[in-house]
Amino acid sequence: MIEKIHALLRGECENHLMPFFWQHGEDEATLREYMGVIESGGCRAVCVESRPHPDFCGPRWWADMDVILDEARRRGMRVWILDDSHFPTGFANGAVKTAPPELHRQSVCANHAVYGGPAAEIMLDPASCKLLLDAVYEPHWQHYQADFGRTIAGFFSDEPELGNGHIFTDENQLGTDQDLPFAATLPPLLRESLGEDWAGQLYSSGPTTGNPPKPHEYAMFTWMP
Repeated sequence: MIEKIHALLRGECENHLMPFFWQHGEDEATLREYMGVIESGGCRAVCVESRPHPDFCGPRWWADMDVILDEARRRGMRVWILDDSHFPTGFANGAVKTAPPELHRQSVCANHAVYGGPAAEIMLDPASCKLLLDAVYEPHWQHYQADFGRTIAGFFSDEPELGNGHIFTDENQLGTDQDLPFAATLPPLLRESLGEDWAGQLYSSGPTTGNPPKPHEYAMFTWMP
């Protein structure tokens, strides 16, 4: 503890502040000035907020990022990059709009669903996730490979939507009236685990309150590609 106090008195400390640096396509002088203001405020890192920028992953974006990273290197600051052009993360800079329907959001809807067990490898569709990787991550890697792990700390994902209804709904928990994320890889695994009638069994345990499902609830189960 004494050493930490001595370090603070010497002005030596780790960074604990990382503000969003909103990008609107400002000129170079303004970007450099703002990086200086951020540093002077005691912030040793920034998250480059891309949403207002008029040319995300285009020539103007790379020019602005060049300036920000140049200032960050010079000042010894770290940079995080917000990983999409639209909230929430998953828009893939518009790539989803023209992607095949099977790569769009997939949902399974039911009033009551109880599912347990390991599932880390089945809620995401690799081909669909690759849209974001190809549209945002790879271009940044191609432009700034040498900065990753040094000046660039990583990407910042802004509340990626997993299909659990409206993202601002309070108390939106498993077992309530909501849609759940779904992938084409899931039915074979459910069939192996639950049998051929896997779809009918997703609601069979009833809601988490312990009440049995009502007769009409089976009709409310749908897979919506």
